[in-house]
Amino acid sequence: MTLSPSDAWFKYIHTHFLIYNICWEDVAIDRKLLKLDESSSVFMISSAGENALTYLLDNPESIVTVDINKRQTALLELKMAILKESGYDDFFEFFGTGKSARYKEIYSMVRDDLTPPSRKFWDSNISYFSPDGKGLFYQGGSGYFARLMRYLIKTNGLTEQVDQLIHEPKRSERERLFTEVSQQLISGGSKFMWKLSAVLGLAGIPRSQKKAIGNLNAFIRDVFNNVFVRQQAQSNPYWNVYLKGTYAEEYLPDYLIKENLQHIVTQLDKIEFSTQTVHQYLSSSKQKFTHFVLLDHMDWLYGSDQNALKNEWKLILKRARPGAKILFRTAHSSLALIPGEIRNKIQFTEVDPEWVALNDRVGTYTGTYLGTVQ
Repeated sequence: MTLSPSDAWFKYIHTHFLIYNICWEDVAIDRKLLKLDESSSVFMISSAGENALTYLLDNPESIVTVDINKRQTALLELKMAILKESGYDDFFEFFGTGKSARYKEIYSMVRDDLTPPSRKFWDSNISYFSPDGKGLFYQGGSGYFARLMRYLIKTNGLTEQVDQLIHEPKRSERERLFTEVSQQLISGGSKFMWKLSAVLGLAGIPRSQKKAIGNLNAFIRDVFNNVFVRQQAQSNPYWNVYLKGTYAEEYLPDYLIKENLQHIVTQLDKIEFSTQTVHQYLSSSKQKFTHFVLLDHMDWLYGSDQNALKNEWKLILKRARPGAKILFRTAHSSLALIPGEIRNKIQFTEVDPEWVALNDRVGTYTGTYLGTVQ
C-alpha cells in the first residue's frame, strides 16, 4: 500500500522521534471520570508517562501501560527510575523545569535501572536536560510544535498580549485580549501554518484527524477560546509549560507536587510497561481490566486500518471485566468510528461538551467518551 506524502511524514515522525514530552490528556478529567480505587486494574497507552504516575494517587490494584513508540516508553522509564533512585529536587529539575545542571550525574545514577532500548535512547539524548539547551519541553515532536507556537507569537508581536491574557482575572478583558491575539495569530500567513501536515504530524495529528476536524482554524480558535478565555489560563500547566518552557511552581500537575511524591514512589511497583501495540499486548495477555484509557488511539486506526480497529475492540471486550470503563477522546463528532456490533456491547456516553470546555485544560479534542461494558 502506497502512503500519501502526509501519511508517510506522519509515519516517519512516529517511528523516529519522541513525540510527547508531556501527556496531552488532562489527568484531572480522567480521574473524575474513571473513579479509580483499590480494585481497579488499568490498561492504558503510555504517552509521556505522567498520567500513569498520577493514577497511582488513587491506589489502583495495577496499571499496564503500552506504547508503540519506544521513545515514549523510555521517557516513562526515566521518570520511574529517577523517582526510585533520587529525591524530589532532582526529579523536579528534570520534569518540572526540564533542565538540570547535574543531568549527567543524575543520569549516571539511574542508567543501569533502564531497559537496554531505553538506555540506548537516553545515552544519545540525555542532553535534552542540559542547562545550556532548550530543555525537555522544547524537544520531540510536540516540543517543535511548541517552538513554532512561540515563534508565531513573537514574530506577530504578541508576547505581551499573550502574557496579559494568561494572567488577566476578568473574563470580559480576556475576551478583548483574545480577539486581538486571535485576529493576528490565526490570520494572514499564520492561518496556513496550522494546516500543514508537516506541522500537524509534529503534534501527533494524523491526516484522518485533520479531515475529521474540518475547519482547522475555527477549531484552533475554539480551543484557545476555551482554554484562555472561558477558563483561567494562569493555572493551566499544560499550555503554560509550552509558552514558558517550564512549569510554574504554584501551578503544578499532581505528579510534580512534593506532597504527592512519596505516595507515588511507594506505588511504582504496580506499573508494568512495555513497547508494543495495544493489539499485541491484549492478544497475548490473559489479564482482565476494569479500566481502559485509549487516548485518541481509535482515531488513528479508524483512518488507517478499520479491520484492525474492529479486531482491537473485540480484544478489549475479551480482556474487560464486567462493567469495565473505557475512556477515549476523538476528533470525530460522532461514534462512527465504533463498529456497530461493538456499540451493542458497550454503552457509550459522551461527556457533556460544555463541561469539558470549562474544565479540560488541554481541550484539543472534539469529543470525550466514557464507555461501560454491558
